[in-house]
Amino acid sequence: MDNAILEKLLQKYLLGTADEVEVQQLMEWYNSFDDEMVIVKTASLDEEKELYERLHSKVDGILGGQLNNKPPVIKLERKHRYWEVAAAFIILLMGLWFGRSYLPKNEEHVQVAERIIQPGQEGAILTLADGKKIYLDSSKNGNIATEGSGTVIKKGAQVIYAPVNSVANAPITYNTMSTPKGREFELILPDNTKVWLNAASSIKFPTAFNNQPRIVEDSGEAYFEVAHQMDNKGKRVPFIVHTSKMTIQVLGTHFDVNAYGDEPYTRTTLLEGSVAASKIGSDKIIKIVPGEQAFISNGASDEMNVRQVDVNKAVAWKNGLFQFDDDQLQAILRQVSRWYNVDIECAEQKKDLRFNGIISKRSNVKSILDLLSATGVVNFKMENGKLIAY
Repeated sequence: MDNAILEKLLQKYLLGTADEVEVQQLMEWYNSFDDEMVIVKTASLDEEKELYERLHSKVDGILGGQLNNKPPVIKLERKHRYWEVAAAFIILLMGLWFGRSYLPKNEEHVQVAERIIQPGQEGAILTLADGKKIYLDSSKNGNIATEGSGTVIKKGAQVIYAPVNSVANAPITYNTMSTPKGREFELILPDNTKVWLNAASSIKFPTAFNNQPRIVEDSGEAYFEVAHQMDNKGKRVPFIVHTSKMTIQVLGTHFDVNAYGDEPYTRTTLLEGSVAASKIGSDKIIKIVPGEQAFISNGASDEMNVRQVDVNKAVAWKNGLFQFDDDQLQAILRQVSRWYNVDIECAEQKKDLRFNGIISKRSNVKSILDLLSATGVVNFKMENGKLIAY
C-alpha cells in the first residue's frame, strides 16, 4: 500500500472516522506486510532473543484474536547501544491498539490507571489592555469585551477580534492570549489572520492594525494563517512574529512557530507561501520555502540553519494528533507533559530511546503509556503525583 494512503487510513482510524471499507483495507494491509517492514535494533544476541519473545508474545496475545491470528514477523538487527523500534511496528501497535481494551494488565500501569490523567481541551486566558483576565474555559459565547473601537467575540473554541476602521496615530493597545498546560485555543486577529495556540503557549498582539507592520510576540507553539493586508498605497503590510530567539517576517502565508523554552531548538516550519527568518540581534536573513524549517539552538548562540522536514509532523498537534518520527523519549514526554498537564521525570538511561508513531491527542494518557511500554523497553509509574518513566 502506498505510504500516503496508509498514513491517511491510520489517521482516520485513530480519530474514529474510518468507515468499514477503510478499516478492512487497514486490516488487509496488516495481514500482508512482511519482515522487511519491521526492524528492531538491539545491543546483543541475548537481547535479541529476549526482545523477540516479548514482542512476539504481546502481538500474538493482544492482536491474535482480532487479526486472523497472524502476528507480524520481527526482523532484528544489532547495531546501536540503545533500543530503537522502527516506524512500521510502532505505527501498527499504536494504530491498532489505540482505544482498545486488548492491552494486558500490568502492575506498573495499574498505578497510572488509578489516577486517570485526562487529555487537554479547548481553553485559554485572555488578558486585556487594562490587565483584566477573561477565562475562556468558562466564559459564555458572544461579546466578551470591547477593546478600543472593536469588539471581542467568543465563538466556541475561538476568539474573534471584529475588524474596525483604524484611526491614524491612535495609541496601540495590546492583549495577550495564553494557554496553560492542557489547553489550546484559536484566535482570529483584527486583520483576519488565524492563530492556533498549542498548550503552554502565549501570543501578545495589538487590538487593531493600521498601515504599519503587524507585529506579534509568541512563546510556546502557534500555527499561523496570515491574511493579506494592503496599506493606503496598495503595498502589502508585513506580518512579523518575534520569539526570544528568532524573528519571522511574512506577507501572507501558513507556518508553524515552535518556541518552547524547554525544547533544544526554536523552529519555524513553512507550509505555504514564503518566510524570511532571522536570529534576534542579527541582520542575516534566511528565506525558506514550503517544506523547509528554519531552526536555531535555544542553548548556545549558534547560527540559524535550514532543513527539509515533514510539515505534517510540524502541525500534527493542530490536527489532533501526536506524531513521532524517530523522536527521543524525552522529547515525546515533554509533549505529553504539556498536553496532559502532568509532571514527568524520565530515567537518564531511557531518555534517548527513539519511537515512531501517530497517536490521537484525545486518548487518556494511560493509552499512550501502554503503547510505549508495550515495546518492553520502558515502563511508567506514579510517585507523589509525578509520572516516572523508568
